[in-house]
Amino acid sequence: MSTSLQNIWPLSENYDYFGGHQFSHMVDETIQLNQDHAAATILQAQLTFDGSNTKPFSVFSSEGFSSLWYEGNPNKHCLWEIKQKTLPRLLARFSDRVLVVVRDPVEWIYSSYSQVVKEGSGIGLNDYLDKYSAVIRSVLNLKNLSENWRGANFDVVVLPLELARNNPEQFWSLYESRLGVERPSGTDEMPQRNVTDQRFLRLNRQLNRLMDALEEAAFEPTADRAGVDMQGVQEAIDFCRTWCTRRALEYGTPDQIRKIASLLGASAGQTPIRKESFVVSEQLQQELTENFVNHLRTANGWEDLGALCDSYQDSLNSKITSIKQKIA
Repeated sequence: MSTSLQNIWPLSENYDYFGGHQFSHMVDETIQLNQDHAAATILQAQLTFDGSNTKPFSVFSSEGFSSLWYEGNPNKHCLWEIKQKTLPRLLARFSDRVLVVVRDPVEWIYSSYSQVVKEGSGIGLNDYLDKYSAVIRSVLNLKNLSENWRGANFDVVVLPLELARNNPEQFWSLYESRLGVERPSGTDEMPQRNVTDQRFLRLNRQLNRLMDALEEAAFEPTADRAGVDMQGVQEAIDFCRTWCTRRALEYGTPDQIRKIASLLGASAGQTPIRKESFVVSEQLQQELTENFVNHLRTANGWEDLGALCDSYQDSLNSKITSIKQKIA
């Protein structure tokens, strides 16, 4: 679910909105702590929705329902299948309709990488594709996701984010006809939040790499640790990596950004990390074609959206290479 789209329901006058971020995070933690018994534990959860429910419609939403926070774990895809098989069974007690908002898979990959950098990673773009390829395959396997929700008797409605941006009237008309509910009020303008300033992404990554070097030095095995709260040191480094650099680049003045860049020997006006600067392996392209693009071509409500499917395919095809390249 797009963050900007997700912000519409809490502000609408005809929907009771229930945020699912904390719930999704608890599900993730349950699976990580005990994969073997996680499904049974989650299905026993006493999920309730507080509030008067006085509005005509209700929505329970979280980006975590259809996406995955990496948290530095390239093997987190192992948890994804458990989550996607369990969530529909649990939520089937409350609804029989689920809305999935998709976007160009290449745009999704680039946005996901940007988020990883903003959360503190110094990994390069193509290294990210190599390291997290299994996670990307799992999250963008729309065919599998839809089958899991339909298996719990959900009507799965898939709508494209590009339509919401370029033709909002058509998007909301499809929303109403496919879901059988009214559109939320206040859809004339989509609120914006958490927009990555691509000009500073390279600078953000350089700062993250500096934090990696500081962490390595701080935890040098030969260093004297007597009387030092090393857990506190680690927490401080993690907090600075995740929040301080991100906040500084989001809210710093132009002069402050230039000062930071200068201290790193960089330019505040660096060339953005371009979408053209990464490559998709033929194997990943084939899997995304089969499980994402081709699935959409046969999805209900996509009969008149073939041109959009073609654009998704063209986007993927433009990234194929048989030569492995590495970007800084």
